[in-house]
Amino acid sequence: MGNEFTVVTSALRAEGKKWYELADRMQPIADAAKTLTLSPLAFFAGFSPDFMAHSTAYNAFQNSVAKVLTEAVTEFRQLGFVLYKVATHYDEIDAKQAQDLDKIYSTSPQVK
Repeated sequence: MGNEFTVVTSALRAEGKKWYELADRMQPIADAAKTLTLSPLAFFAGFSPDFMAHSTAYNAFQNSVAKVLTEAVTEFRQLGFVLYKVATHYDEIDAKQAQDLDKIYSTSPQVK
């Protein structure tokens, strides 16, 4: 049985906690990024007719950055959840295998 390995479920849960904490730290950044809007007049430089094009480009970029940061919050929480779920799954499998072994050894005849 050379393919055996040990899963340290407490380490999985600790790593999951880190992802939840990262999501919590990222949330105010994502919220702030949504408010970083500028009016078209912010790009007006006197005689330049291109200020609307610059405003449109900035708004598109700002929206994409805000979207990525908001998605990061969601993804980080999902990573934390999955790590907790995997740890719980491994613990449940270990508990079931222990119960199965108890059944096998408790019903086998005693050798004298």
